[in-house]
Amino acid sequence: MYARVWKFNVLPEKLDEFAAACRAVGAINHRSPEFRGFVVVRGGPKDSPECTVVSVWISLEALRASENEAFQQAVSRALTYCKPGAALQEEDVLVCDFSPPKKPAAKRARPKPSKKRKK
Repeated sequence: MYARVWKFNVLPEKLDEFAAACRAVGAINHRSPEFRGFVVVRGGPKDSPECTVVSVWISLEALRASENEAFQQAVSRALTYCKPGAALQEEDVLVCDFSPPKKPAAKRARPKPSKKRKK
């Protein structure tokens, strides 16, 4: 597996917009069956948030093929909420342990009390 790792210095007043833009990129990536998921983490001081986005792919070819026009437009939008100087790397994934979302348990109907027949 391979990961695309982006590092961004986000404008503090644009953090919510940046998160929404990341979700939009994720929605585009989810169109590919070889996409495994992504995470966005925030660090640094509150007045200068540093965000790292890691997306995980089955193959390097799939990762690179994902960089279509829709992806590029969504990333360009995310960059408008950041300071200049975003860094990008492609890396081998050594360990990946994302669990799929759990489906809610189906509610079971309680059995209705049986009515005894009078003889």
